[in-house]
Amino acid sequence: MDDDFNSAGALGAVFDLVKTYYKLIDEKGAVITQDRGALEAVRDGIVTFDTVLGLFPRGFPSHKADVPAEVEALVAARQEARKARDFRKADEIRKRLDEMGYIIEDTAGGSRVRKK
Repeated sequence: MDDDFNSAGALGAVFDLVKTYYKLIDEKGAVITQDRGALEAVRDGIVTFDTVLGLFPRGFPSHKADVPAEVEALVAARQEARKARDFRKADEIRKRLDEMGYIIEDTAGGSRVRKK
């Protein structure tokens, strides 16, 4: 019974998931990746571990907390416009996001949007 539960291994796995999660988001704001499912899967894994280990008494923070659905939809529309090489539309959406008080930054992993 010296290592039956492998607590150190479980905590290491949680740490790796948290590290991956925070690579997908930035302290400046949420990253909206082209495959949003990756972000959701990592967060769900952390929450699953937490139900057993109880590491986050207030719950694990959500990346959606400070990005309204309307902003996410505009970012997705902008990404589609960029894929279609409709840069005029993409710029119009960027301007609208700016008017709403959000800054959008393009990265290799997708677009990062944050509150001004």
